[in-house]
Amino acid sequence: MELFESKLQKQYPSISNEAAYFEFISDWANKELPIDFFKDSLELEIRNLNLWTKSKRTEEETDLEKKLFNVDSMNPIRVKLNSDFSTCLANKINWRIGTSTFLRMNSEYRISPRIAKKRLYKTSENDLKKFENRLTIVLGVYYQTMLNIKNTVANNV
Repeated sequence: MELFESKLQKQYPSISNEAAYFEFISDWANKELPIDFFKDSLELEIRNLNLWTKSKRTEEETDLEKKLFNVDSMNPIRVKLNSDFSTCLANKINWRIGTSTFLRMNSEYRISPRIAKKRLYKTSENDLKKFENRLTIVLGVYYQTMLNIKNTVANNV
């Protein structure tokens, strides 16, 4: 989370940490983030943690997701937060907050950035003072996107 928040500070230096999360979500959904925003995190050991569920993409799904994320290639293995971990984290959060709804939806199926933005914008800057809500965005948006856009062979995920 510290790495991500330091990246937010560089990307959005003149606003609060909590407001920067919303700018990040907006830029991500509007395809305005440079791909380099994700690249320096690709080798972190977070990909080896038992937080992720992996499944193979079909060619059709790969083409669709390349368009959704505005990238030239996608990881052949789809990565999303493990359903048990998502549920556990969602249960730590007030169920009315958008981050909880986002976690529950995202653990069932991969949702597009625009749909994710709608869910996550139901929260507030005040809600993002809570660790669990920020962690939801860091893991469920930033790292999940990063792992999915990484073009790699299946056994390297």
